[in-house]
Amino acid sequence: MFKEIGRVVELLKYPQSIILGLDKVAHVNGDDLTLTITSEECAELIQSITKVKRYGFHDKYEENLHEEVADVLICIAELVCLGYLDIDKVRDYQKLKINREIERAIQKEEELRKESEKYGTSEWQ
Repeated sequence: MFKEIGRVVELLKYPQSIILGLDKVAHVNGDDLTLTITSEECAELIQSITKVKRYGFHDKYEENLHEEVADVLICIAELVCLGYLDIDKVRDYQKLKINREIERAIQKEEELRKESEKYGTSEWQ
């Protein structure tokens, strides 16, 4: 799975014709409808993730997760088209949050290591 993370950037590298199409869709739909659709798609992604947790990552649940992620990424592109997202600001928040997540993981790993040493459990490994 690690090698796949480098490919995430491919998900938003649309050809110029697709970008123009998404821009047209966003502007024809307008702000209100685009924002409503985006919130609905985010809710559907949440529901899809919940089903994967409940039933497992296979069959229709796997397919639905992929579909809902695609829908949310399209909505993100449309929000950019409408001027709701500043890529530099998003990137800054992304860096901040990634660093915070890494720090939390390091802290949790350290806590698990200490707990393992204290109680002699092997959960840390």
